[in-house]
Amino acid sequence: MAKKNILQSDFDEDDAILSRKAKRRLVREAEKAANSSQGQPKASKPEEVVDDKMSQVARLCQNGQWREAAHLCLTTMASEEDAGIAMAFKKIDKSLRRQMAASFIVASQEMLKREYLLDVGK
Repeated sequence: MAKKNILQSDFDEDDAILSRKAKRRLVREAEKAANSSQGQPKASKPEEVVDDKMSQVARLCQNGQWREAAHLCLTTMASEEDAGIAMAFKKIDKSLRRQMAASFIVASQEMLKREYLLDVGK
């Protein structure tokens, strides 16, 4: 045991406390600070954020906003002819209907529980 402590004499106590994730975060912050302090000019032209309709639909689907994703698909399909959006709409519409059916079932179960409690109370 003593040999390990002697061999790890360069090991800081602060390092023992920090988790790996915290260490990585600190390293990234240090790299960002180093890059900004070097005065390196950023890209000569600002990066254009391409936010096409398909990526917006994907983001809405990932957040579970199926209704908004379906609406965006419908408006995009009405304005332009995009086969990818049309194919995506089929899946989004199915997911939206599944979500609506699941919420209906849960609401029905809640209502039946309340009704059962009312009947038992009489």
